[in-house]
Amino acid sequence: MAACGFQVPTKPAGDGSVIDAPAIDAPMIDAPMIDAPMIDAPMIDAPMTIDAFVGLCDPVACGNANGGVCTNGVCVIDQNAAGQVTCPAGMPCRVICDSNNDCKDGAVECGNATTCEVRCTGATSCQKGVDCGNAAACNVLCTGDDACQGDTDAVFCRTGTCDITCNGTLGNSNTCQKSVNGTGSTACLAHCCGPACQDPHISCSVDNTCL
Repeated sequence: MAACGFQVPTKPAGDGSVIDAPAIDAPMIDAPMIDAPMIDAPMIDAPMTIDAFVGLCDPVACGNANGGVCTNGVCVIDQNAAGQVTCPAGMPCRVICDSNNDCKDGAVECGNATTCEVRCTGATSCQKGVDCGNAAACNVLCTGDDACQGDTDAVFCRTGTCDITCNGTLGNSNTCQKSVNGTGSTACLAHCCGPACQDPHISCSVDNTCL
């Protein structure tokens, strides 16, 4: 008995020979291209480098102010003398009076600095006091013996915000002897440790925190 099976039909040629039916390939159907949506990776800011601070401090104006040096966008005046110090205008300023008698001949003037930091850590440093001028933020540290006594005010905050530390425990009772004056300031806070800040305080909140 013959085996059953499927056979492609054949067609006789003109001369009687048999021609196999041509194979019929299924047409190629390309799947449509589906583009994945573009997802932007989040921007990651590179950490700030020293170059990012360029332009905040003018080296010429800073140098003309008691030999200041631009450091990370701040004019740093390390005063190793008794003479008065005035910050240059239009830039952040830091004044360091860390030796005996530094900055004692006149008030340290922040003037028109954008921000101002004054460190009076030497004995009898900044004896005429500190005037924060028009700085938007002023930070004053008086820890040396007899530092920041002041003629009229130990520290005059004026227009911006001020954070003042007068440490009479590390120094003595004459640290910030005259008033801490916050008249016209946005906010004034003085940390008067121990016997510091003897005179009445004008428009400035005072605590006895020792920093």
